[in-house]
Amino acid sequence: MKNIFSTLVSFSVLACGSLFLAIEGANALTFGGGTCNVTDVKANINGTLTNSTSCIGQVSNPQNDVQSGGNPLLGFLNDDKLFGNFNWSFAGKQDIGKTQPVPFEPGTVDFGFSVDPATGEPKNGTWNVTQALSGPFVISLKAATGWAAYFFENADEFEIFQGTWATTNLQNPAGKQAALSHISLFVADTLDKPHQSVPEPATTAALGLFALGSFGFRYNKKS
Repeated sequence: MKNIFSTLVSFSVLACGSLFLAIEGANALTFGGGTCNVTDVKANINGTLTNSTSCIGQVSNPQNDVQSGGNPLLGFLNDDKLFGNFNWSFAGKQDIGKTQPVPFEPGTVDFGFSVDPATGEPKNGTWNVTQALSGPFVISLKAATGWAAYFFENADEFEIFQGTWATTNLQNPAGKQAALSHISLFVADTLDKPHQSVPEPATTAALGLFALGSFGFRYNKKS
């Protein structure tokens, strides 16, 4: 069964209508084990933790989402248009238990991606970047023998520096919640605004006219 969860994100500037994300390229993946939920990975937007727009998982084949240069997930994002027609770049990977992130490929932007796992088995924690995410991005979680990817679409009007992650819906072969192996970040190319550095606390002001809540919408696609 292919489990794809999507959310309908509400903007106060929209008087009516619905926006649904169509996930393409899922046929290139094999699903099994656990699943995913848009609540698993969140972004901190002006002090409010906001769900991802959509997610896909648990992917069981290929078992590893990120190896050399961000592939195979980078290929699924760009070639199979997994979350739509964007030009994606691999921005970073953090292996649990290692103090330093994986070295960046030449030409990529160093977002300073890191993760702060909870005590004990790393099943939840926070993620942080030192340069703001101000466009569409994807965070992927690799746990046990599978992984899931979480898409954030409507980040263009904000400077996002942190969020949370949890492997709540990812399972190990025993059917239990899986511990995180690594977490990775992918960003879509944006040409209209520069990336900002982490602001001083006093300069973090609220940005209006955005309804931060997301309304859950579950879409189950059976193979």
